[in-house]
Amino acid sequence: MKKILLLISILLSVSSAFSQVPNSSFVDLPNSQVYAVAIDPTYVYIGGQFTQCGATTRNHIARYYRATGILDPTWNPNCNDVIFAITIDGTDIYVGGSFTNIGGASRNYIAKLSSTGTGNANALWNPNPDAEVYGITVNGVDVYVGGSFTVIGGLLRNYIAKLSTTGTGAADLTWNPDADSPVLTMTANGTDLFVGGAFGNIGGLARSFFAKLSTTGTGAADVLWDPNPSNPVYSIAVKGTDVYAVGDFSVIGGLTRNFIARLSSTGVGTVDATWNPSANNDVFSIALSETDAYVGGSFTTIGGLSRDYIAKLSLSGTGNADPAWSVALDNPVFYINSMIYNSNVLYVTGQFTSPANYFLVIGVLSVPTLGEWGMILFGVVLLGTAMLYMSKRKPALSV
Repeated sequence: MKKILLLISILLSVSSAFSQVPNSSFVDLPNSQVYAVAIDPTYVYIGGQFTQCGATTRNHIARYYRATGILDPTWNPNCNDVIFAITIDGTDIYVGGSFTNIGGASRNYIAKLSSTGTGNANALWNPNPDAEVYGITVNGVDVYVGGSFTVIGGLLRNYIAKLSTTGTGAADLTWNPDADSPVLTMTANGTDLFVGGAFGNIGGLARSFFAKLSTTGTGAADVLWDPNPSNPVYSIAVKGTDVYAVGDFSVIGGLTRNFIARLSSTGVGTVDATWNPSANNDVFSIALSETDAYVGGSFTTIGGLSRDYIAKLSLSGTGNADPAWSVALDNPVFYINSMIYNSNVLYVTGQFTSPANYFLVIGVLSVPTLGEWGMILFGVVLLGTAMLYMSKRKPALSV
């Protein structure tokens, strides 16, 4: 029985190794940095600095078929400057950045694109902010936007706004948290909006770099929830009653937490006393599965192990890095919207050029080599032989 269990363990280890092999089907890769990634059931969308994908011109935005990794030959909004954020809502693709023209129309810093045809900009929707957009999230019929703007949707709105998904994209007349510095990231959770950035005041209260706002009324900051990190929060993920924050901080919620922490979404935002992966440099992005957190940044150690810029951390215990999961990048995962996990596939973007140029898909269509197939076959044969042997053994006669 011990031998059988050992063989099963070997096979699982081989299977785990395959799950972290980069997907070689995505071959028409971008020629420069990618800052944002988003998915729908059919496509993967990327945005950033690039101007080509493979030999095909794609200015700052492109999409691939998820199933095959092939670059879409038709969809081409042809943006004139960098894209920092992409968010999908049904057949609408919301993008933010530093552009002034996209989808065949003049659009300053934010646009709603069609997912059909060539990706034209919506003819009506045009909030027209006066500066860059860094983060976008959709919650029902509302679009929440963060950036360095002070005017958007026809109203004065400092660094954060709630826009309508319909019509011209007008700013909500009432909702106005009025931050004092740029908002970089946001995640909606029911009637709560968790936001991170460079601000020191937001929602009518002193809140350094991290806050929980109401999605209703004026967008007031929660009077109790105040983790007060020592430096900006770059990315946020919510799972149940837990909020995961990554960024440039070393203290949050009164505890030492280097660049990553787990907090309660209720009360004062108490930091989990046990979970502490403790990176050695900035963490820029986080994506959650059921049992793990995938993180990217400029770190080289995290969760107690050496990990170059990307790691898989357990959501249980202290948040240790998975010893069997290791993807070595040559440069950082460098932006806040640069990772998505969905259906056992991790989509990663950044500054790296190895093992792939700026865009990496892990855990999909990974075909084992002949040697790896040999390992699998050998293990299956041994396992089958052991099970056959065990089934034919005669039970010892009792006296």
